[in-house]
Amino acid sequence: MPYKCSVQACRGNYNEENKVAVFGYPTDEALRKKWLSAIPRKSSTITKNSKVCERHFKDGEVLYRTTIYKESTGETFSAPLKKPRLKENAVPSIFPGCPTYLSSSTSSIRESPSKKRQRLEQAQIERSIIESLNSKQNYDNCLLIMAGCNERKSVSSNENELYADYFEAEDKRTMEFMQDDRKQQKEICFLK
Repeated sequence: MPYKCSVQACRGNYNEENKVAVFGYPTDEALRKKWLSAIPRKSSTITKNSKVCERHFKDGEVLYRTTIYKESTGETFSAPLKKPRLKENAVPSIFPGCPTYLSSSTSSIRESPSKKRQRLEQAQIERSIIESLNSKQNYDNCLLIMAGCNERKSVSSNENELYADYFEAEDKRTMEFMQDDRKQQKEICFLK
């Protein structure tokens, strides 16, 4: 006969439809106190037969497979476990059928300092690479624009020469016209 879950309002292993893996209370006193304070129960007495089912643990806290790394060959082997195990320091935190304030939404397992450092360094490296690529792209764009400007300058200098010649010729015609106009005005003034 399988053990039943001792959490209030949980039906784990009470009938054929609700078959689940169960875990005994930890022998470590500090962890046992954490479990007792986390689990909503009317009576706080527990026995060696008191169990908590897998439904009360987060996905990553229950292990169904084990992995072994062989250093000599560099191979990793993975195999299913006969009985699921809990991660070290796992505390039940999900209580369906109980008020929502009793279930915690945050993870109770902290990330190790070395893993956190590694994660933050990786994020910084990724940001630096993206920033470097953006900087390189901006630099390349500037080079293209400058190359385009240099080509335009050579074209523009030819255009400018043409425009200068045109305006110079226009200026000469305008000056001649103005001089002719002044002469005519002088003649008109003399005639009056």
